[in-house]
Amino acid sequence: SAYRSADGFISATINEVSTEGFNASTADTELRDDDGYENLTTQLSGQYSISDSVSLSGSYRRVSADNEYDGCYRADFSLTHRCDNTFDMQSGRVALSWGSEVSDGVVSLTQTEIDKAFLSEGAFSFGASGQIDQLSYVGRRAIMSGVDLIYGAELERSRLDDGQFEAERGQNSVFAELQWAPSDDSSVSIAARNDDNDDFGQHVSTRASYIRIHSSEVGIFKYKVSLGTGFRAPSLYEIAYNTGPFA
Repeated sequence: SAYRSADGFISATINEVSTEGFNASTADTELRDDDGYENLTTQLSGQYSISDSVSLSGSYRRVSADNEYDGCYRADFSLTHRCDNTFDMQSGRVALSWGSEVSDGVVSLTQTEIDKAFLSEGAFSFGASGQIDQLSYVGRRAIMSGVDLIYGAELERSRLDDGQFEAERGQNSVFAELQWAPSDDSSVSIAARNDDNDDFGQHVSTRASYIRIHSSEVGIFKYKVSLGTGFRAPSLYEIAYNTGPFA
């Protein structure tokens, strides 16, 4: 459902998915039960125009899921096929945006909380709880006709606790991209990004790309050539799993 006025809008959606599934493993010759999946996703979003050039927006999203599968272990490490894993995620975002013909910008604050749990015959086996907080700014400035500069910064803090592994980590990033459109059917961009990670230090990534759009009788084709480097630190959940007893 949604409501819209001259000053903004608000909308809400609910999606539910449920499958009976099938016996997930041929090794399950005793139960031979259907291993199903359930998912309930709710989302609320809205935007309010403070003025002709400034607006405030927000969103909230929650995902709750349950998945049945075969092949897990009891506390005595004996095999069982009565296995479940649950997933619960809540994410919220607020943003303030402004703009004009030559420049615009968005500053936003996002928080995400995730809880995962794996159960054997209804008993908790292992899981993790985590949170990610991110403050970001993205701006655009028109330098001249056909040339724009995109720039911004991100401050991110993440936390994780799985009962045995508990950690916090921060990452600060700045980035910039120069976009040039020499014609209506082509564009060139050059970008650079610097990430400063508490655990993995500083990394500089660069990228250059060229896009060409070709129109023909059968349709429109877009060709893109890109060359660059990148950096992604392993998440705290990945580190916790790889250092745990189940890796």
